[in-house]
Parts: sequence; C-alpha cells; structure tokens
Amino acid sequence: MPLLRRIIAAIQSLPIGQKLVLIYVFGIFAPLVLSNGLVLRSVAQDTLRQEQLFLQASVTNVATNIAREFEPILLATEFVYADRLIYRL
Repeated sequence: MPLLRRIIAAIQSLPIGQKLVLIYVFGIFAPLVLSNGLVLRSVAQDTLRQEQLFLQASVTNVATNIAREFEPILLATEFVYADRLIYRL
C-alpha cells in the first residue's frame, strides 16, 4: 500500500497539464495501441490460415491438372502394351 500511496501523491502533485497527458496515455492511447495489436495479430493469423488453404487448394488443382494431362498418355500406353501382349500370345 505505501507504494500505491506514493504514486497517488506523486500524481496529485503534478500540474494539470501533466495529469491530462497521463489520462490520455493510460486512458486512450495505451488501450488503443494494445487493442490494435490484438486485432493485427488476429488478422495475421487469419491471413496465414487463408494462405495455407489457398496453397493446399493450388497444390490439389495442380495435381488434378497433371493427372488430367497424363491420363490420355497412360491410356494410349496401356493400349500399346495390351496390343503387344496380344501379339505375343
């Protein structure tokens, strides 16, 4: 308690202009900065999550497109090998 009383006494002895600055700093500026930090951290986490989802979807799309491109080649290859097997039998 003595520390709190010393702080209160020091604040009471300050001129009114300095008291107003303290009220502004602790009543408006500090909460605003802290809340912005929390909001920015939340936005950064959401952005990271969205980037991960986008990258995962992109990789899936690329894999699907590659499979679609190679499907006719694989079918033709199977046809050629199946045709050769018929001649060997």
